[in-house]
Amino acid sequence: MTIPLPRPLTPVPDDLSSVTLREGPPSLAELAKFYPARFTWEELKSFMRSGDLGLLKRDPVLQQRYKVWAEGIKQQHGTITNYLINVRLGWGTPPTAKTSPATMAQPLPEEPILSQDTSIFKPPYFTSTPSPEDVKIIFNDWPYSIPPEISHYLIWSRLPIVHPDLVHPSVKAQIERDGLWGFSGGTEDMKTREADYVDVAPGTSEEGRMYIRAAAQHTLDFVLTHWPEDEWEVAWFVNPPRLQSVKDLSHTHVFARRKL
Repeated sequence: MTIPLPRPLTPVPDDLSSVTLREGPPSLAELAKFYPARFTWEELKSFMRSGDLGLLKRDPVLQQRYKVWAEGIKQQHGTITNYLINVRLGWGTPPTAKTSPATMAQPLPEEPILSQDTSIFKPPYFTSTPSPEDVKIIFNDWPYSIPPEISHYLIWSRLPIVHPDLVHPSVKAQIERDGLWGFSGGTEDMKTREADYVDVAPGTSEEGRMYIRAAAQHTLDFVLTHWPEDEWEVAWFVNPPRLQSVKDLSHTHVFARRKL
């Protein structure tokens, strides 16, 4: 079973003269008028191939707007994670007057659990065929500084995406430092490159490449299922812990450009 993609956002109007700044997450029209893209699709992929995911950022002014919004969310819900689980993703109990922000977040599973077929155990990590109750795809409400024809999705998972059962000890430190990333749907000449689907930082040994690709296989397969190569060109990544703004809930960033 595939996880549904969110409905397309309202397109950017040709005339932006009447677009004004609001509070909270920006509309596509606001992004186009006030926070234009700071790098191209090719530059985005180049940043990822360099192995430095920290180069992928929001517009600095938009980042300040995000910080103001985030502080308000924390005051209302306790943490950004509480807000995501209970409101944005709809996985928890909606806040009420009798609900303390500190107790709203629902516990995330850490051990293998029974699936809907109670004879089958689910592994304690994200897989390419997850249960719908464990995964949701949404647009990033606060997208990075990308061209308007690129959609910035987030795959949120109740289960860990990077898990000890998937990561060989020899590449654990590297993945914790660099994260995971890859590409799909590129041109035919790109597909001949061994590193096209799951990429690795320059200087990684061949054995390290093999283990890193194995750690990312479920994520890659999920991306290929939900953004088919004949329809989309995709760049995706899982941030290392040092770059994660939401550390308590696993997620993958997906930049997708629909093919003409």
